[in-house]
Amino acid sequence: MEAEITASRVSAKQSPGQLCLDFDAAAIKANLQAIEKRIENLPSELHIPTPYVVGDLKTKPTLYKGTWYDSRTEAKYALAWDLLGIRYKTEEEKFVDYEGRGFIPDFFLPDFGLWVEVASSDPGSQARKKPRCQALADTTGQPVLLTMGFPGHEATYPLLDGFGFHLPHPHRLNPETVAAHFPNLLRLKAVDQEMVQRCFATARKASFESAGVSWAAG
Repeated sequence: MEAEITASRVSAKQSPGQLCLDFDAAAIKANLQAIEKRIENLPSELHIPTPYVVGDLKTKPTLYKGTWYDSRTEAKYALAWDLLGIRYKTEEEKFVDYEGRGFIPDFFLPDFGLWVEVASSDPGSQARKKPRCQALADTTGQPVLLTMGFPGHEATYPLLDGFGFHLPHPHRLNPETVAAHFPNLLRLKAVDQEMVQRCFATARKASFESAGVSWAAG
């Protein structure tokens, strides 16, 4: 950044002996502000996910609470967890599916011992993520919920809404197995459903912005 600076006469408003410099102060200030903004936003710029197409849908990388999510649906889930007071971890560990492809799970809910993999309502997204979910369950010994987009208002149990649960082999998804080996899944259904519906309705209406998130109270 350079500016041509030339000396000029002392203006009437200046004290005797004070040097007056004639330069484009507005342009320099604008340059400084632009540089400061880029520095401030640099971490976010480096971590913005690349949009990709799934069927007829294109993902929309979304910023929420300083974290970039691959899609707006993922950000809505993070907001729903926050509203419900459910602890969650995002994309902290890399796994490999049975075809040798690496992937990073979307969410882990430590209080429920549950992985959550977010898929859109597109059948292609479901088909792509099902083998990933089974490999994740088998590798960690913990259940995985594969979602179906973000739960609509018609969902009876939004916390359980999706394509289904994947349990590690050799377990089968039935009441006896869940009660004996994965009792934390029963706690998902026991959460106050009226509160769950309110929180998911609020997250459903969320309007995410570049600097954070705003939503209508629900």
